[in-house]
Amino acid sequence: VESVGGAVQARQVGRLSVVGSNKVTGPIIESFYEGFIARLDRHLKSGFPYLLGSRPSAADFAILGQLHPMIALDKETSHITRNLSNRVCSYYSLATDLSGYSIKDEEKGWLDDIPPSLLDILKYVGKYYVPFLLANQAALKREEKQFAFEIEPGVRWEQPTFKYQSKCLDWLRESFQAVKDKKTLLAQLKGTGIEQMFAVSQL
Repeated sequence: VESVGGAVQARQVGRLSVVGSNKVTGPIIESFYEGFIARLDRHLKSGFPYLLGSRPSAADFAILGQLHPMIALDKETSHITRNLSNRVCSYYSLATDLSGYSIKDEEKGWLDDIPPSLLDILKYVGKYYVPFLLANQAALKREEKQFAFEIEPGVRWEQPTFKYQSKCLDWLRESFQAVKDKKTLLAQLKGTGIEQMFAVSQL
């Protein structure tokens, strides 16, 4: 067990640079996580049991996939998360077992407008993750093996390009193209930074 544990640790630690984590970006990653948990906590506290309303959606499951190792697999990050928000931990526990949840009408339970708490989350994602997606895909199109961008003033994020994240961006754009009322959607996303993914110059 000890030898296997050492091998797994070496492999995982060795991948940190592959995903852009280093002494410079490490504090940014930790700060982003804390900021995201705080924003999600405020959204849930505002009376929304799920991200997009009173019913779960793909957006919730995407977040749950990231929360799972932070809450259920790592003792240290679990302790950190619980100190940041018991509410988010309860959201995770509830949403990971929806076996008895039934949705009779797919048209009901969605938000009519974007509330301030959700808008804050979107702006946060637009500030940090959207530039990452755009820089990665641009580098791939130039057939470059590395890409870099300024994630915060004076802080350079650099890592190998990832084909999967480029596919994720393509899937998001395909979903956007399937939206009938793109004008209204873009108006709601204006100022979040997320609308940059769907700009004509980026398509």
